[in-house]
Amino acid sequence: MRSWRERRSEMSRGPDRAGYRTFDLSYTMQPGGITRIQRYYARLNDNGQLARLVVCQAPSEALCAHYALVGKYWLTYHAALAEGDEMLDAGLAGLITSWRRR
Repeated sequence: MRSWRERRSEMSRGPDRAGYRTFDLSYTMQPGGITRIQRYYARLNDNGQLARLVVCQAPSEALCAHYALVGKYWLTYHAALAEGDEMLDAGLAGLITSWRRR
């Protein structure tokens, strides 16, 4: 989430995919080294604010970091791009709520 906020202006926009807006951030760890691409999949809510962000090391979508706003919780977990969804997010938020002391 940090690089999304801080480096958003450096990202190039890609095609929309599965309800996400896609963005790529190219970077090199060392001068003259291999250029890597981090792909960001973003969903915005009706107010235009970030509601879900998935970050994958392109081109692989096997292990991605999922950040999801569910109610008042920001959830973070790792899964393949296709394995994370709103139903899982809601289930995790429900589990967290059940753990809270009443």
